[in-house]
Amino acid sequence: MDNIYGSVESSDSQLFRTEECRAMLLRHRNRIEYLLDNLKLKFDDCEPTRYFTCSNPHCRHFRNSLVFSYYQTVRCHRCKRLMDTETTLPLSGAEDGEVFVKVPARFIISDDLQVMPPFTSRSSSLVKNLGFTGWNSIEELTVNVGVDEVLKLLMCSFVSKMPLTETLLKHEPLPELSNENVDQEIYVESRILGDATNEEEEKISVKLIVSKSRKMVCYAEAGEEFVNLLFSFLTLPLGFIVKQMQDNSMKGCIGQLYKSVQDLDEQCLKSNNHKKMLVSPKLLPGFGYKNHPLGIEEASYRLAVDTTLIHSNKQAKSVEFIDPKSHCNKDDTALGFLKGPVMFMITDSVST
Repeated sequence: MDNIYGSVESSDSQLFRTEECRAMLLRHRNRIEYLLDNLKLKFDDCEPTRYFTCSNPHCRHFRNSLVFSYYQTVRCHRCKRLMDTETTLPLSGAEDGEVFVKVPARFIISDDLQVMPPFTSRSSSLVKNLGFTGWNSIEELTVNVGVDEVLKLLMCSFVSKMPLTETLLKHEPLPELSNENVDQEIYVESRILGDATNEEEEKISVKLIVSKSRKMVCYAEAGEEFVNLLFSFLTLPLGFIVKQMQDNSMKGCIGQLYKSVQDLDEQCLKSNNHKKMLVSPKLLPGFGYKNHPLGIEEASYRLAVDTTLIHSNKQAKSVEFIDPKSHCNKDDTALGFLKGPVMFMITDSVST
């Protein structure tokens, strides 16, 4: 993933469809960022959330929608002026200060990140399965959790079944896998990405350069469609990734955290809608593209009652965002981040 990120950083800006495409990938924004602003610990260093409207007040309302942009360099679809007037986004549910969990509340969290309320049959069973025999066999510690611990906990959750132990008891990090030299005897093989049983599904052709003796990919050659897919990995919400992999074994325990959210009821969470934000997350409007092979959807927003931004007697019912990938041409909204046609070389460590 760091190589994909580095490839976006180092790629010529002329390869991207608009200037904003690189910013979308390098400084991705979350569909629920208005809720994450209420987190006690801010574990990213992104700029504060900003929204922009057209400087022409007649363009701020269109087809019963309020029209916004994430970037002040995007041009309005209607008058072609810059969307450079900073404003606020009047979203329903963004003002109460809570994130996902009702407050006040306390939870039991196991070392493999199972989360549950205390004093339930599940929590009693968990304690029993841990071999708890009495207070003489355990000790109680109080630790302070800061940004460094949060980031390490996130990373450990992908590779360890004991991320609390690895993070909060200061255990040594897990050893990295060693690199092996790749045999230079190679041959060329073409592969099609997609399900061969579905003839109507679009396919992406990828040419693999493979070591004959070691049966390892040395590098691949592919067009912008495949690289759009790779780059889009940087925009995928974590909950979507875990949901897609639920039927497969995962080395770490992030799947346990996902299942814990599924099992929590509305007595613990703010609402069923907040649960859906976590277990079935969607992309921010404009961050997807048509026929994305992974099928992730874009979100829509519910407006709070606010008519101050509308230069009209009509009441807005929804929010519309100008697509940063195609703000100069509405017919291009189905396309990805890169211009085409162009060919790329992709290494097995996913640098392009």
